[in-house]
Amino acid sequence: DRLDVIIRAILEKALDDPDCEVHADVISGLHNTCPTFYEGQTGHACHEVLNNVCLHELEVLTASATAHEARKGSTLPWDQHLSTAIGRDRMSGLVRFIGRLFLREALTLSTVGRVVFCLMGEAGTLPEEARIECICELLELISSALSNTRRGKSMMSHFFARLRELWQAS
Repeated sequence: DRLDVIIRAILEKALDDPDCEVHADVISGLHNTCPTFYEGQTGHACHEVLNNVCLHELEVLTASATAHEARKGSTLPWDQHLSTAIGRDRMSGLVRFIGRLFLREALTLSTVGRVVFCLMGEAGTLPEEARIECICELLELISSALSNTRRGKSMMSHFFARLRELWQAS
C-alpha cells in the first residue's frame, strides 16, 4: 500500500543520514496529522505501518547477520549483514531513527522493547558486538524518556539485567 511505500522511502533516507532528525520529524508529522491513511475504503493506522516497517527492517538486518554467522565463508546475496561496515551502519541508523521516533511518540514502548530484546538475542547466546553497540546507542538516546514511566523503568531494569548477564558471560 502507499503508506508502506512512503514510510519505507523515508526510512531508507533516514538510514543514510547520521542525524536523521528531519526524517523523524517528517514521520512524526505524518503520524500526528494523518493517524489513519485511507486507500479507497480501507484505512491503515500510521503507527501500525510504521511499527511493521521498522520491525521488518530490524528482522532483515538481524536475520542476515544470523544467516551469515551460520554460513561463514559463503556469500550472501547482499552484503548488509552486521559483519560488514554497511550492515553496522544500517543497524546503527535504524536504532537512532527508532529512538527518535519513540521520543516523538510515533513508536510505542512495546516496539522499543521488541527492538532491544531482538538485538540482545536469546538467553544463553552472546550477540555480536555491533548489536550491543546499537543497544547502548538506543538506550543512551531514550533512557531519560524511559525513566519517566513505571513501565519504562521496569523495561530498563530488564535491559540492564540482560546486559549484565552478557557482560558476565563474555
